Amino acid sequence: MNHEGEELENRAARLADLYFRKHDYHQMAEYLADDVTWIGISKDRICLTKDEVLKVMEMEMKVTDGIYEILQEWHYGIEVSERVGVTLAILKVRTPKKELYMTEIDTRISIVWKRQDGDWKAVHIHQSTPDDRLAGLAAFNAEVARNTYNKINDVIKKEARTDSMTRINNMEGFVEQAQYIFKCYPDQKFAVIKFGIRDFRFINRTYGFSTGDRLLKTIARNLEEACGRREVCGRIEKDIFSILLVYEGENSMRRRMEEIRRELTKDGWIKEIELEVWLNAGIYIPTDTRSETVKGMLDKALMAMQSIQKYVKEDRYAYYSEWMLQQHYNNSQILEWASSAIEKKEFKLYIQPQFDMKTENIVGGEALCRWELSNGLVIMPNEFVSLFEDYNLIYRFDLYMLELVCRYMNKWMKEGKQLKPVSVNQSRADIEQDSFFEDFCSIVDRYEIPHEYLTFELTESAFIEEGNRIMKLARELHRKGFKLAIDDFGTGYASLNMLSVVSGDILKIDKSLLESDNRRTRVIFEKVIEMAHNMDMKVVCEGVETQEQRKFLCRLNCDIGQGFLAGKAMKVEDYGKRYIKGRL
Repeated sequence: MNHEGEELENRAARLADLYFRKHDYHQMAEYLADDVTWIGISKDRICLTKDEVLKVMEMEMKVTDGIYEILQEWHYGIEVSERVGVTLAILKVRTPKKELYMTEIDTRISIVWKRQDGDWKAVHIHQSTPDDRLAGLAAFNAEVARNTYNKINDVIKKEARTDSMTRINNMEGFVEQAQYIFKCYPDQKFAVIKFGIRDFRFINRTYGFSTGDRLLKTIARNLEEACGRREVCGRIEKDIFSILLVYEGENSMRRRMEEIRRELTKDGWIKEIELEVWLNAGIYIPTDTRSETVKGMLDKALMAMQSIQKYVKEDRYAYYSEWMLQQHYNNSQILEWASSAIEKKEFKLYIQPQFDMKTENIVGGEALCRWELSNGLVIMPNEFVSLFEDYNLIYRFDLYMLELVCRYMNKWMKEGKQLKPVSVNQSRADIEQDSFFEDFCSIVDRYEIPHEYLTFELTESAFIEEGNRIMKLARELHRKGFKLAIDDFGTGYASLNMLSVVSGDILKIDKSLLESDNRRTRVIFEKVIEMAHNMDMKVVCEGVETQEQRKFLCRLNCDIGQGFLAGKAMKVEDYGKRYIKGRL
């Protein structure tokens, strides 16, 4: 099985072969960095440049023209980082027979490597021997050795604090430099900022990982150029960056953030491929840089960043506030409770009725959830669903709620009642699982629910980010007789072009369009409904609360309403008693 240092070990063995067995110093030079240093066994084997190494090699060729034999060899390699590695070797070498002073040498060779133009190059070689017979020939120049190892140590330290892809600071490098700045300027006020690229996964999937990597490198380079005196930046992980800025008040910070935003994506290639890049940033203003840790500051900036609403098509930033720390604690508590919530049956099924816009008759419902803890606390979906997505809990939760829906529908069928269609919300994270659709169908079929009574509901942002998967899913849903609904349409994320690509059956318009008094918005509303009907889609409008709204929607030919006009979400048992009746 290959291991991390095997490539280095192979290069070290090849270098030993070229040096001892073949005396091929010309080919050996290809393995050496231009700034290589070499400390050999004898007094004339201290070289500080590649040229000096090659001169010594030429001299050896004149003195020793025999071929050495390697009797035993052992190599061990390790990659310190993506750009720095170390190999250690122990060899037993037999000298040419005509050499009179000895026939075998035990030698040890340590090599520091750096990756240069895609290949590992030796930047420092130290050869030594424990053999007493060479004591008179051996040399150790303490000053040269100290300077050489200091140089190598500096390289290794720098690599350990440098992000291998973008070549700016990594987390440790950023922390170290920020601490140094705080120490030098203890009375200066600073802003610690953490920002991420919104929907970076979508960029990777749409434009390719090479474009995603290029974007990260571009942002890193421009971010570093944007830093002034007393400022520093770094890439923390994935698409998350940090920056320490001098803070001169909110107005100045707003202008500075706008300038940095423009600088980050100013490169022409980004505009050429029409790549839209939006950022979420959290800002923390430390009050005491002497006592607070930089990682603690970054944590608070992250809390601020995470407070920003996802999937909004513009740059957003937020300042850290103490309530965010409480929210962070609450989230940790929710995640702790989540591990046993299904076993305790704490997730309760609710259904909000949907009504025909003209007759006001109830024609179906949307399945929703309330998390009711044993202590009486009720947690709403907006408090835990995104957390479940972030921590890979959503898949099990969604399938559990689907099973609750199917269980009640099966019960109503056995009681001889007429079913009404139910929409079930599914997360974008679910469809990334290869077995999801099979698991979905398995649950539905186990309870013998006719497929036409279940509508598979996804938010419009999922249709954009998971476009190819959604198109495949839509085909499979329709082949099996399910309906597909696009939820929250009009939240500013999706393009109208999406509707021509994905064959949805139902378009759910977000209540924000209904609440707007803007004339242009109303015109858009009307045209969206008209367009959906032209594509054989039914239109559901959310947030319908008054008769005036219902009448307005009737004039626009909206098909179905959902909102407080018909009723709030209610327990599934109450929904069944009120709206699921016996067959006529």
